[in-house]
Amino acid sequence: MACQKITYPDKKAAITARNKRQAEDRGLELRVYPCPRCRGWNLAKREVNHWKPTRAAQHARHESHRHERRNERHRMRAALRKGGGDE
Repeated sequence: MACQKITYPDKKAAITARNKRQAEDRGLELRVYPCPRCRGWNLAKREVNHWKPTRAAQHARHESHRHERRNERHRMRAALRKGGGDE
């Protein structure tokens, strides 16, 4: 029984088609999977409406927060040394 989707003869052809379609439409996420009906390979799509930051952006944001916390600790310690602590 033939399936109703576009079928690719092998996984490599399906991956090539996926890469081409994702390059054309950045909001499209495609998954390659083997078709149990026609013994070929198909693409499943899902619309992606959210922006996912890159690893570099995630790291930069984490480092920024880490430095803010460190600076806050330094300010608190300096205030305690000067005798400005809440007692």
